[in-house]
Amino acid sequence: MSLDEVIFPASSEVDPLRAAVFLAMSSSLEEEHKIIEILRSRGCLCVATMVTGSDSKALREVNNNVLGACLNAGVIERKHEHAHPLTHAVNEAVLGTRLDSSTSQNCRLKAGVVRIGSKIAVAMFGNLGFHEMTSHTTIGAGYQILGE
Repeated sequence: MSLDEVIFPASSEVDPLRAAVFLAMSSSLEEEHKIIEILRSRGCLCVATMVTGSDSKALREVNNNVLGACLNAGVIERKHEHAHPLTHAVNEAVLGTRLDSSTSQNCRLKAGVVRIGSKIAVAMFGNLGFHEMTSHTTIGAGYQILGE
């Protein structure tokens, strides 16, 4: 049995949140591209992007990074009914990672976004810490329904 059959069994519908988590957790560009190829072959729209920097800078840029990546990859259309739910899913993912903590910290997170029909999911996975010696792995995810 291949990895793609284990992660995304052909007998079942792809769960966008589960798929976004696997995409965000990809550890190399080769792995990321393979997961994207598998997801696209199953009818998913998807993209991955990075969020890096200090919490204040990263928090200001996270929505723009993910929104821009989704628009450029054709995951969403340039309209309020798509952008608004996507930013809510991003904010849910940010809450899970604790990037919005009140103390200054640095992050290096990969965001994976997967859309199936009107369902869209965002997952963020990576490292977060106040100092390089205190860095730890974190994950967060969000899920929304796009409007027409």
